[in-house]
Amino acid sequence: MTAVPRLKGKVALVTGANTGIGRVTARELAGHGAHVFLACRSEARTQPVIDEIATAYPDAAAEWLPLELGDFESVRRCAQLFHFSRAAFRFICSSTMPGSPASAVTPDRRSSSRSVSTIWGIFC
Repeated sequence: MTAVPRLKGKVALVTGANTGIGRVTARELAGHGAHVFLACRSEARTQPVIDEIATAYPDAAAEWLPLELGDFESVRRCAQLFHFSRAAFRFICSSTMPGSPASAVTPDRRSSSRSVSTIWGIFC
């Protein structure tokens, strides 16, 4: 495994950042200097992660963005909030695991049983 470069001045948006691989990813990106937006459903469940990051890395920048990936209106609102923050992201980490039965549907009438775990990088 190669070393993670310093990410000062870079911005990351991490979905599912309040648990599992998303939580670890947000913490590590912040620890390497990135300004991390933790995009999750619950602010109450995300705040402990932000506090953990602040304790481990006092100079880190981490903030919560409300996001429910199964609801396109929530995705639009999150994108608008992110846009208004004037942050120019360099990469997105989407860490979403299935949490619903296969027959469950989202408010937009789509299946909610899909799982995603990717990192999209724009390193420029």
